[in-house]
Amino acid sequence: MDSTEAENKETVRRATEAFNRLDRQSFDACFANPCLYHFPARSEDRSISYKAHWELVLGNFRVFPDLEASIDSLIAEDNRVFVRWSYVGTHLGKGKEGVEPSGERIDWGICWVEFRFEDGLIAEAWEICDLAPV
Repeated sequence: MDSTEAENKETVRRATEAFNRLDRQSFDACFANPCLYHFPARSEDRSISYKAHWELVLGNFRVFPDLEASIDSLIAEDNRVFVRWSYVGTHLGKGKEGVEPSGERIDWGICWVEFRFEDGLIAEAWEICDLAPV
């Protein structure tokens, strides 16, 4: 069954809230398993399972234990939702770039994602992020 634009936007809101609370069950409930991700900046497409997706989430929280995503923009049309998130957190862990923890609360960056919905779940995503190198 197709979901409405309003329902799809609400799913993105729920996924964001679940991310912020580290609520894996609620987070997984927003996505198809697997979910196809496109990372245009890296010319990479990946089919991501629930487990792999949650590992990506946890990787962010290892660097910024109090990380918080905020929805800055949310637009829906048909079965697609566009979201712009910004992130803030305290840099307490060493990230993949190897930057030593600063202990400072910083604006970590912004992500733009276009989601395609199927049967009320996020089935596909195109993601571009501008994140601080950590």
